[in-house]
Amino acid sequence: SGIKNYDIQVQVNGGSWSDWQTNTTATSATYTGSSGNTYCFRSRAEDNAGNIESYPLSADTCLTVTSADTPILQISPVSLSFTATEGGSNPAAQAISINNDGTGTLNWTASDNVTWLSLDSTSGTAPATMNASVDISGLSAGTYNATITIDGGSAQDSPQTVDVSLTVAPSSTQPTWTMMFYIAGDNDLASFLENQVEELQAAAQHDNLNILVLSDLYGNNDSWRYHIQADGQYTDNVDRWFMGELDMGNPDTLKNFVQWAMDNYPADHYYLNIADHGQGTRGIAWDYRSSPKSFLTIPELRAALIQATNNGTRKIDVLHYDACLMGMLENAYDAKDVADYMIGYENLGWALFAFSGYAQAAATATSSQDLATSIAKIYHNRTSSPTLYPHTVSVIDLSQVESLKNSLDELIATLNANLGAYATAIINARSAVQKFDTRKFFVIDNEDEYVDLYNLANKLKTYISDTTVQTKAQAVMDSVQQTVVVEYHRSGTVVDINGNSHYWDLDNAHGLAIYFPPGSGGYGYSDYMAHQFTFTQDSNYHTFLKDFFGLANLPPVDPEDPGIPPMGVYQQNKIFLPFIIK
Repeated sequence: SGIKNYDIQVQVNGGSWSDWQTNTTATSATYTGSSGNTYCFRSRAEDNAGNIESYPLSADTCLTVTSADTPILQISPVSLSFTATEGGSNPAAQAISINNDGTGTLNWTASDNVTWLSLDSTSGTAPATMNASVDISGLSAGTYNATITIDGGSAQDSPQTVDVSLTVAPSSTQPTWTMMFYIAGDNDLASFLENQVEELQAAAQHDNLNILVLSDLYGNNDSWRYHIQADGQYTDNVDRWFMGELDMGNPDTLKNFVQWAMDNYPADHYYLNIADHGQGTRGIAWDYRSSPKSFLTIPELRAALIQATNNGTRKIDVLHYDACLMGMLENAYDAKDVADYMIGYENLGWALFAFSGYAQAAATATSSQDLATSIAKIYHNRTSSPTLYPHTVSVIDLSQVESLKNSLDELIATLNANLGAYATAIINARSAVQKFDTRKFFVIDNEDEYVDLYNLANKLKTYISDTTVQTKAQAVMDSVQQTVVVEYHRSGTVVDINGNSHYWDLDNAHGLAIYFPPGSGGYGYSDYMAHQFTFTQDSNYHTFLKDFFGLANLPPVDPEDPGIPPMGVYQQNKIFLPFIIK
């Protein structure tokens, strides 16, 4: 029958309904409201037959009247989460942004409801940033909750809250360092290594150290594994284990020791010292009792360390090759995925083996780098005074060796592009470069095969006038300086086993050596060219050697085995006082 008219009611701010339009036939009308109020409307119709419907229970529509300037409070984030360790330092402060998503001016205040939480400002005008900080002093391990309230006064969406959670983890009870000493003394160095267990006991007094030793000396069935005890009292199969007669030149022996130490004596950081004879392109840890004399070859050493560290997923913080001639780029590159820092000697080392001093340094070390540099300094100081033993020692940041390899490859590519023209200059550069004692032991001369990498780049820069070569050589020098954290060297006189004196000039040592023999064909040359190092697999350096020796027409090198590099005999100064019993 059609619609006759309408009735419309209005509700203000949720109050009671009141009539606004009655019996109207208009299709539009204007209602005037005031700012800050919410108005709701509902309607009913009457048809031409006089039937009137009921009003709906809920409104047909609602709207809020705002003024031209209405601030709207907006905050971010709406929750904060802090974590800390019991007894440790406070976590970093976190920021809360306070903004006005509307118009006009928004003034705000803020407050919190716990004592361990503080705000760097408690009032201001949006936009603003407020920092929330926590103080864990006196808090035991557990989870704590708090609320920050931000009030924008008459602004819309005010007040708002920020939920804060603080998790305090229990303090770590594991030691800071696990010190692992792999004493391969089944050879002529046994007398310098036989008292190390007793000397390490002084360092074991520090609660933040685990000191583990695997020792094999020059006897039969004399291999022992120790968890060093400060009081020198040991219980078999508790903190001392008889291991029979181990082959220290077997990679499984090294792998098993490192895995055992890490698995059973976890710590925040790990130090591994491999002490014995060594030669960078040959290997380390000779065992004379094995037949023939065994040692860890370069591939075996790499494989043992990779397996021991689970493919580098639990790295050794400081890897110390306490042996001759291991301070090479090739050795560092092989170790880059299993350790953070490497300590090595470019030249022959000395049988100092200051293990107790190294462990004492770990007790106060503030970082892995700090321990590595402290150990290098101990070695340097003790071989400098009161008696001078000419020496080299350096700490290598293994995170930098990839970049150094790339810089060297760029220099090699530039040299290879015009190798024929540069051959004579390269010969002269190699003749003048700093070398290290690899053949006629105790004599450093042109027959030696290891050269200082920084000094080599410097000599190439000097002898080759091409500016591109000079730029690439300087880049290698710069990269060496980035890679070598610290290095020490001293020149001086040494006496060989026959009593003859020789002067070692080590003034141009810079911490990292590289293989550059005087010609092809020498002992170990074919192994190097056959990629016993991952360095030669990944770089183009070996192609440079092959191409250079092919062009230079240099005489072949004597292929005879030069023998195991001797460690210099380090004599401790001892004072004997008379002792009279009455």
